[in-house]
Amino acid sequence: MDLFVQMTVNGLQIGSVYILFALGLTLIFGVMQVVNFAHGALFAIAAYTAYVILTYGADHLPGVPAWLLYIGSFAVATVLLGLIGIALYYAFFKRFAGDLISTLIVTIGFALVVEVIVRETFSAQPKSVPPVVEGRLSLLGASVTWERVVIFVVAIAVTVAVAAFVRTTMTGTALRAVTSDAEAAALQGINVTRIALVGVLLATTLAAVAGVLIAPATVVTPTMGFEFLMKGFVIIILGGLGSLTGAIYGGLLVGMAESVGTQMLDLTTATIFTFCVVILVLLFRPQGLMGHAEL
Repeated sequence: MDLFVQMTVNGLQIGSVYILFALGLTLIFGVMQVVNFAHGALFAIAAYTAYVILTYGADHLPGVPAWLLYIGSFAVATVLLGLIGIALYYAFFKRFAGDLISTLIVTIGFALVVEVIVRETFSAQPKSVPPVVEGRLSLLGASVTWERVVIFVVAIAVTVAVAAFVRTTMTGTALRAVTSDAEAAALQGINVTRIALVGVLLATTLAAVAGVLIAPATVVTPTMGFEFLMKGFVIIILGGLGSLTGAIYGGLLVGMAESVGTQMLDLTTATIFTFCVVILVLLFRPQGLMGHAEL
């Protein structure tokens, strides 16, 4: 029973971060038909932003509480990634919207450039981010750090906020319309260009939140964005391309599969186990959990 609870807690925690990451990928693909390999690089930039701010604060600002620096990391990362997202939108996404090959090439190139810059600036050595919340929580026999509890709560809160925004606001309705059929949305008077930019900014915000959230709970490396990116693509394919609800279900499923695999097996075998679960699901639902079958 204790092991089951521990696996569930771990799966929900990492799955909640995967959801944020995958939602950003799904939004970009949905509104612009862009396979955005730059998303992982943005995620890594956010994690390094948290590392710089929290490390600097611990060394030079002993009177400032860690939680305040952490909140500052969210704000700085969100603004920074937003500016980068706007630049990417006007330089590449708007120009190559719908052209999968061109966007694939330019976003991979951007990701490689970011990785080189990060490696040259911070070295290839993994970096540890100072803890924000100390202590552990015992829950039904499972033990989890309070830091991971905070990560889970914030990730779920942001996911709920994004879902509410998409479902209940005029802009969110327009975003869903563009995701479903951009040409039909334009014929209904929706400014597709403006909505696409909103989608890009929402995606960069999700990347910023996910990167800053996970930074204190893991090591920060130049390649961490690529590692999350691969799992992010698995999640959106599993959930159904362009489906926000599918990204949520897919993130939870991959998180739980990874948690079970890690507890029962070694890390490498756990990754193989996770992909086997995904393959099994796609055998019965090739269009993904929430995708629509082709007629």
